[in-house]
Amino acid sequence: MTVKNKIVKKDGTPKWSKEGTLTEKLEVVEDINKRAEGNVETVDIESQEKGKGIEFLIFEIDNTLFGIETEFVSEILELQYITPVPLTKDFFLGLINLRNEIVSVIDLNKFITNRFTPYDEKNRMCILNFNNIQTSVIVNKIESISLISEKDFITNIENVNLKYKEFLKGIVKVDEKDIPVIDVAKLFSSEEFKNVGK
Repeated sequence: MTVKNKIVKKDGTPKWSKEGTLTEKLEVVEDINKRAEGNVETVDIESQEKGKGIEFLIFEIDNTLFGIETEFVSEILELQYITPVPLTKDFFLGLINLRNEIVSVIDLNKFITNRFTPYDEKNRMCILNFNNIQTSVIVNKIESISLISEKDFITNIENVNLKYKEFLKGIVKVDEKDIPVIDVAKLFSSEEFKNVGK
C-alpha cells in the first residue's frame, strides 16, 4: 500500500478537474506516513512477533470507526481532481485518472449512511482493489493501521445489533473498542455499488 499527496478545494469539497489549478496542499496523517515507510506501530505486539494476525485500516465515517482488511487497500491518497459524471447517484462523486486507469470515486459515508459530511483536510481516498476492480472510496479520516490477533476478529455477528449490518464482515477489537469491519465482497457485489455510474 502506498501513499500519494494530492489536493482538495479550499472549502472542503473535492476540486473538480474543470476548475483548474490546485488550491491547497494537505498533510498526510502520521499513521499513514509510518505505514508507507513500513514502520507501523500495532496494537497486538504478541501477534506481530509471531507473524500472525490480520492487518486492518481503521478509519472514520459518520463519527464512527470502521475497519477494512489492508489486503484490499492498494493506496491511500489525499483528495484530488475528480471529473464529475452527470445524472448519477449522489454518493458517486465522479472519476479520477490513476496512472492512466479511470477509477470511480464513492463517498463511503453517503453510500453507507445516506448522510453527507463536508470534506476537510482529514479526508482521504482509499483505493480498494477487489477481483482486479479498483474503486476509490472517500473516508472522513484515517485513524490507524493495526495488526490484530485473529481471536479478536469476531465474524459471527448474526445476533449482534449493528447499524449498516448488510455491509459488515465482523467486529474487531482495537484499544478496547469494538470496531465494525466492512466486508469488501459485500460492498462490491451490492447492486448500487456495481451500477454506480448508471
